[in-house]
Amino acid sequence: MTDGVGMLLREFTTKPNLAGYSAMIIDEAHERTLSTDILLGLVKDIARFRPDFQLLICSVTMNAVKFSEYFYDAPIFNILGKMYPVDIMYTPNPEANYLYAAVAIIFQIHTTKPKADILVFFTGQDEIRASQENLEETARALGNKIGELMICPIYANLPTNMQAKIFEPTPDRAQKFLLATNISKTLITINGVVYVIDPGFVKQNSYNPCTGMESLVFFLFCLPAAANQRAGRAGRVAPGKCFRLYTKSAYMKEIDKDTVVEIQQTNLANVVLLLKSLGINNLIGFDFLDPPPGMTAYIGRAGRHANLKGIPPAGEWRACLHCWIDQSSVEEQIKRIDEVQSELKLCLEAAQESMKAQFNKGVKDTPNWNVGEEVWLNSKNISTTRPSPKLDHQWLGPLQISKKISNSVYKLTLPLSMQGVHPVFHVSVLQKHNSDTITGRCHPSPEPVQVNNEEEWEVEGVLDC
Repeated sequence: MTDGVGMLLREFTTKPNLAGYSAMIIDEAHERTLSTDILLGLVKDIARFRPDFQLLICSVTMNAVKFSEYFYDAPIFNILGKMYPVDIMYTPNPEANYLYAAVAIIFQIHTTKPKADILVFFTGQDEIRASQENLEETARALGNKIGELMICPIYANLPTNMQAKIFEPTPDRAQKFLLATNISKTLITINGVVYVIDPGFVKQNSYNPCTGMESLVFFLFCLPAAANQRAGRAGRVAPGKCFRLYTKSAYMKEIDKDTVVEIQQTNLANVVLLLKSLGINNLIGFDFLDPPPGMTAYIGRAGRHANLKGIPPAGEWRACLHCWIDQSSVEEQIKRIDEVQSELKLCLEAAQESMKAQFNKGVKDTPNWNVGEEVWLNSKNISTTRPSPKLDHQWLGPLQISKKISNSVYKLTLPLSMQGVHPVFHVSVLQKHNSDTITGRCHPSPEPVQVNNEEEWEVEGVLDC
């Protein structure tokens, strides 16, 4: 079988010893999906107590020695396939924008190399669409200077009829460009591909134990197994060429590294639930090819919330839906939500009280002045005849209130020098006039006010002669 949806795993729920099977072939074993790793552990146990059971594991790039040691030093067979030589070419320097670099190499191959299909790997649907638009715009700009292009995107969400176009024969005067995700690395073989462009990147599903969430993470993908799989697409029907958009030194740095398998970067709840649904109770003792990290600690933590001795029928649904095994009951969840809401309410109330204590600390009560009283006017926004703002008076007046517009707005009687100023002011620019408390200091006399075309001066006092 070529593992994709774990169909064979369902057989273990009804036939734990696979009594109806005498042989099994696991192809593309290097993919190491979650289902594949669990399947390897199950068939290893079957191979131990069923001498008649034959198991064949196939792959082009897997670590054969590691698999052999795992399966009790099983023999290794190297079978030469019909592969044509593939020339590998690297970039001398890292590419700043591999999308534009890929498009540039596509047109370079199209205009200078013998005509054959070109396969380009991208990380996802968005990159494929962007590159397709770039190719189409460049082709329209070049016009008749280049040959006909047959652009075929291929990704999982593409409709089936659109995916089928990649298998259609290429017209005589055209060249086919296949813009694909990692689905074209191993799952399908496309005849006619001679050129492969490998940007060296991929998105992989990764689990973050701190947030408890899985997400697609952008990875540099120049590990030998993956890079060689991509390059192998170019040597199926004829000698080919693979253009790697990363340096050879970057490839050599990763030459001794193994690919991080899915079971080591996934939510362990999926692993536990899948094993429990298969009737495996000794989770810690299960013989994984690469044990997931923190399995023992996770089972101990999950045991506080779930019954790990058996999985009820409802749990089988949870296994299918990939729910979290450490989720508690609905009643416990509601109780916890109520507790969190109460804590949040107390925190918000404390924050409100703190803000209330500091609110408008510098704001004074609105003064209540009457008509006829005198006030000072802030000169900040009023132009005067003084030679410099530094030498100007900060407060003008005292000026008399002629009308009370509202509790915070007053109309003042202004001198002739301020005849261009609107006489209505807010209390924020006014200050009550009080007699000077410093002995011997005299304020300058206020400017004259024009009344009935006669100059009048404010009288400070009348002397009794």
